[in-house]
Amino acid sequence: MRDEIEARPLVLVFIGLAIGLTAVALPVGLVVLFGFVWVVRPIRGRLLIAFAFILGLLSAPTPPRPVFEAVPVHGLATISSVPKLYADRQVFNAQLNGRTLEISTGPAGILSLGDRFEISGIEKPVPVFAEGYASVMGIEGRVSLDYVQVEERGPWVYRVASAWRQSFVAFFAGCMPEPLANMVDAVSFNAKTLLDAPTQKELKDSGLIHIVTASGLQVLALAVLVAGLLRFLPVPRHLQVGLLCLVLSMYAIGAGLNPAVVRATVMAIAGLAAYLVMREPDPLSALALTGVGYLVWSPVSIYNVGFQLSYITVAAVVLFFKRAPSRRGRTREEFIRVANDFLRLSGVILAAITPLSAYTFGVVSVVSVGSNLLDGWCTPLLVLLAFLTHGLSWVLPAVAQEIAGHFVDPLASWVTSAPEWAGRWGSTVTVPPFSGYWLVLFYGAWALTYRRRIVQP
Repeated sequence: MRDEIEARPLVLVFIGLAIGLTAVALPVGLVVLFGFVWVVRPIRGRLLIAFAFILGLLSAPTPPRPVFEAVPVHGLATISSVPKLYADRQVFNAQLNGRTLEISTGPAGILSLGDRFEISGIEKPVPVFAEGYASVMGIEGRVSLDYVQVEERGPWVYRVASAWRQSFVAFFAGCMPEPLANMVDAVSFNAKTLLDAPTQKELKDSGLIHIVTASGLQVLALAVLVAGLLRFLPVPRHLQVGLLCLVLSMYAIGAGLNPAVVRATVMAIAGLAAYLVMREPDPLSALALTGVGYLVWSPVSIYNVGFQLSYITVAAVVLFFKRAPSRRGRTREEFIRVANDFLRLSGVILAAITPLSAYTFGVVSVVSVGSNLLDGWCTPLLVLLAFLTHGLSWVLPAVAQEIAGHFVDPLASWVTSAPEWAGRWGSTVTVPPFSGYWLVLFYGAWALTYRRRIVQP
């Protein structure tokens, strides 16, 4: 494991930055920092960790100054987070005179990151049940508005991305039952805001919450779809890569700059860049690159469970899942190899997310293996077909609606049914609260078991 870390400067920077961002809240992180400095042998590596740690310490989120009673608020605000779509409203953060407010407004109109608008209303304190989330995100108060009148638009790429997401939601809402349309959006855009509370609980209880919070599978499906379509165009390879990067970037924005989606997008772009310069892609360095970029852009994300689930899961897969070598043989043997790979991959993912899920949600699913087997094969097909169908709706809307009704609808029903079945079986065990330091010990000990696997030619 030491060799894997020392050979990757970006991994060292990510480790130092993450420890620096949390050092004030969790001083025990200093022990971990000294441990890494002791383990890493090159002086340059130690200096990188120290530099990143200082950067994180200086960038650590400052405690917000919340209001404790309703007060009037007025001024020109700027949208500072991609608006989240709910059934009856949009919710986003806005910057006003250096303060962060959570704004809730009606569903009408396309709002995007960077838009400026005149705010005039009553700022209310954050409810008690949301104080922890608000503190982490730096939110100091909430304002509800009937509508938002945009005075100045943000960059065009943000507007296009937001319009894409709303067009996607509107299309499936118009040709499928609401619960299934919401599931298609949740899985395709890695977001759960349109899902009702019982459905979200079923996803947690069945161990499937990761398909709408920490997957990044959507980026892979979209990349495969767009790359396949670009092959039919007389476009040079480097331009195809550029177009693919643009599409993936707009998708990441449309998905709300979700940590899992941003991580998968940057890793995909890094892999494409490696192809252009004739280098072998390095998933671990790409993972660290996107982690560093995301934390520099949004330091508070270090406390976001979606960020934690996403990066821990992918790091575990990169380090501990190795595909069995493919051998020419009968179809039955190849099927067994693929099934075995899928089972081992599911085991690594479950081992990665279960401790963090138990700490965050207080429950552990005892049927997660079965529910993931039920949904694992179907989810990629649903995402791929949903993107293809929505794209087709721009040129052949009638055909797209038929495909949605006859193909997307059954797949969405299957994905929705798995957590429902698991919920009927009494599928969870309640876990008593425990210290987060146990997570550090678990993941640290697991990392120490890593051994580089050398494949003989």
